[in-house]
Amino acid sequence: MRATTLPAHICFDVQCMLLLMDLETENRIASVLLREAA
Repeated sequence: MRATTLPAHICFDVQCMLLLMDLETENRIASVLLREAA
């Protein structure tokens, strides 16, 4: 049972990490655009 659930947890963690990275890049782009607009 543990062998089948472990990869799922790892994939979930990777997806969360990628999602957080995407949010960070979007925030950076938004702040840069706001700075250029202001």
